[in-house]
Amino acid sequence: MAKKQKNSDIQVYVEESYFRHVDQLERWRQEYEHHLAVENKLASVSQLEYHPVDYTPMLVRVPWKERAVPNFEYLLDEVRISTESKFFMPIAARIAVLIVLVFMLVVSDKATVLWVAATLGAAVAGSLYLAIIDRSTTVKSVLVKTKMEIEERQAAERQKNELARKEHEENEDERIQIIERLLNGDPGAIVLRLDNVLTKLSLPFPLEIDVDIYNNIPVIKVWLPPKLIIPTQSCTILSSGRIEYEEKEQRFINKQYLELCTSILMRVAAAIYANIPVFNDGYVWGMGKEYMQNICYFAIVADREKIAKACQCANGLSAIQSIQGVFEFDTALNLKGIETNKPSEWQDAAPQLIRSLNVKIFK
Repeated sequence: MAKKQKNSDIQVYVEESYFRHVDQLERWRQEYEHHLAVENKLASVSQLEYHPVDYTPMLVRVPWKERAVPNFEYLLDEVRISTESKFFMPIAARIAVLIVLVFMLVVSDKATVLWVAATLGAAVAGSLYLAIIDRSTTVKSVLVKTKMEIEERQAAERQKNELARKEHEENEDERIQIIERLLNGDPGAIVLRLDNVLTKLSLPFPLEIDVDIYNNIPVIKVWLPPKLIIPTQSCTILSSGRIEYEEKEQRFINKQYLELCTSILMRVAAAIYANIPVFNDGYVWGMGKEYMQNICYFAIVADREKIAKACQCANGLSAIQSIQGVFEFDTALNLKGIETNKPSEWQDAAPQLIRSLNVKIFK
């Protein structure tokens, strides 16, 4: 008996060990997939594209589609049937009583019974006649009220359609007016469009962007994320299911961060130039903070054609190099601050004439 109990305990221990092992393998797998997903998301930022928006089709007015007024005629049948059903039992009861009284008149030969049956029959027949008249009158009255209600509902629907049509026309006027203002370089329309575009920019981390505009020449300041977003270890999963971490070399981390920052700058610049047709010459600065000071790490002077061609490069670093972007780093690829100057085209610009926009992008 003791031996049987011991074998049972061993079996339970083996099963528990097996399930713990399976659970550990699953945790390793999830940890590896999470690490891989982080690396892939950072690498995806290097996928550049430039697709300028064609606003010409947007200037075409969308015609109003007239809505059909609902047909409420079915209410007449519903109301008629509902009203007639209220009179069904009273009329049916009178008819039943009248049949019984007629039967008594036919089969009975007693004078008293005949007199009572005839008297009651006449009274019931009169009551039946009045009930039928009352039903007819009530149905007609209800139908008249229902017709008036139907007309009111149809009038309300027509009014609703008219209001919807006016709202549609007003929205179309506003939409086309905004596009025309954008194409004409109106600063308010440009800021509105930039805010709408940049807030929808898809990035795997938060980002802050400042855009200053004067005379359709933008200065785009991109506040680069900290280097901490780069994983400091590489992760591999072994054939046994275990995961193995290896510390990355600092130079490799710096190179990965450099490629990420340049890709961010190119993606932001591409999004802005693709959506704002009046922008040509412009400036893109990659900014950071060190010891409570704002430092510029990248300075790009570009135009629309250069941005479009640069986005055909394999990654952000080669794209910025192709347009001769300025940046400096040491032998370990640590970024160094560079000097920036106010755009020469802005020398005589009054501060109140410069339109500014701050956008915070949340992942």
